[in-house]
Amino acid sequence: MAVSSVILGKRLQAARNQKGYTQEYIAEKVDLTPEHVSRIENGKKDVYLRKLALWCDALDVPIEEMLTGAVMPVNPAHNRQFGEIAQGCREETVTAMLSVCREIAEVEKRSRQQPED
Repeated sequence: MAVSSVILGKRLQAARNQKGYTQEYIAEKVDLTPEHVSRIENGKKDVYLRKLALWCDALDVPIEEMLTGAVMPVNPAHNRQFGEIAQGCREETVTAMLSVCREIAEVEKRSRQQPED
């Protein structure tokens, strides 16, 4: 299951607004046009994983938080590493990687909800 472009865009926009950054600022950091940033935030355009990693670095938020919606501790090194791992991979491979990450996050979430014996 892929991450919805609309949901991801809303998360990116909310994080950008929370930091008080403009679309122009993000566009410069991610090497996109402000118009392209707007289309991504409005769910009209997908964002490549490498660009998402740069975006998360600029926002100082974990890439996992943007992908899953779960609040995670900030680790810019993870954002860069995830982007580097995905760089050069086919879209199908990146989609599979994201799916595995989501499943791992769900297992973690469920384990936290389980009462301890």
